Amino acid sequence: MGVVGHLEAGNGMLALCASPALTLHLWPSVEWRYTAENSKRTQRGNGYGRPPNCKQMVKPYYEEDGIVIYNADCREVLPQLAPVDLVVTDPPYGCGKAEWDSSFPTEWYVEAKRLAPTTCVITGSAGLPDSIKLVGADFLDVIAARNLNGMTRGPLGFGNWLAAVVAGTKPPQGINCFDFTVNGEMPAHPSPKPLRYMQKLLARMLPKGGSLIDPFMGSGTTLRAAKDLGLKAIGIELEKRYCEIAVQRLRQQVLQFA
Repeated sequence: MGVVGHLEAGNGMLALCASPALTLHLWPSVEWRYTAENSKRTQRGNGYGRPPNCKQMVKPYYEEDGIVIYNADCREVLPQLAPVDLVVTDPPYGCGKAEWDSSFPTEWYVEAKRLAPTTCVITGSAGLPDSIKLVGADFLDVIAARNLNGMTRGPLGFGNWLAAVVAGTKPPQGINCFDFTVNGEMPAHPSPKPLRYMQKLLARMLPKGGSLIDPFMGSGTTLRAAKDLGLKAIGIELEKRYCEIAVQRLRQQVLQFA
């Protein structure tokens, strides 16, 4: 081949050291080529991964039909990913719903801005101040969604709405509110988002065939909605038990969305 380069594997990770001209298949249907002429990495395949020079790659936990799951810390995975159309996530609010819900995370937002022109932070009233503060001058608007058959608790008592803080580049023009209902059994997670809500939010934010990343995937509602809508999606989740729930949900029959 006339190139110098090597691929290292260990502990479920892949490491790539690129040379002036090196082409390697890291995962099925993904091919990376590094060329010294323009010092850019170009990719052919399904659109996932951005292997940094001589850094470890986290191996996907699941990859099928345009949907990828990483069982890892999003701070490790996000720097390795290629740009998408949207970063959308429901991060911990820091309100003590579970052992991992002790603080509102902020470090991921820098990478979110690199990866996508638009970021959407899903929150309730408890996390709304932190979410708006996180995006700062990038703030555009809030998409409000009213739950027609459910209630949650808020500072003023019972509430029935969810907020999606939108930041960065303006998404396609449309309304900034919609109604949804909770249908079917909710997954085993302390704070799952209703599937119908996520379907409507993604349909509002992205055209069919668009791509997204969810850094705090949880039980996989974002990915399930993306699959139903024909979107490409990457989800990242630290806890393996939630990754497995997400995989089981993705294996269910695709639901028609109208």
